[in-house]
Amino acid sequence: MILADPIKDINTSFSDTPCHKQYEKDGNQDSYWSCAENLLQQADKELNKTYQRLMKNGFDGPHAKDSRNALKHSQRAWIKFRNADCDRIGVVARGISNVDVMFCNIYHTKLRTIQLNNY
Repeated sequence: MILADPIKDINTSFSDTPCHKQYEKDGNQDSYWSCAENLLQQADKELNKTYQRLMKNGFDGPHAKDSRNALKHSQRAWIKFRNADCDRIGVVARGISNVDVMFCNIYHTKLRTIQLNNY
């Protein structure tokens, strides 16, 4: 299943998180950070589950081994891209909370999960 607009869906989901809603109420940055970390852990767990499923039984036929190797290399490249892109936000944001960097990581992780689910 391909979403009509995965970026819009992901961006909308951030403003609807319990993290954001609680922060709007109490302004507690520590709670917001902790909540964002939990969201990242959940997103990462889902990505890892999807990746492992693909690596285990997502490919068959005479090119299955090559396909798994290609996925492994593309995943490593994606991790480098995600880290660089989110580090850029940290540099641009200067002085703004690292929660923005955390949500960048969540965004990319959720988007990558969507991509892998559509392999």
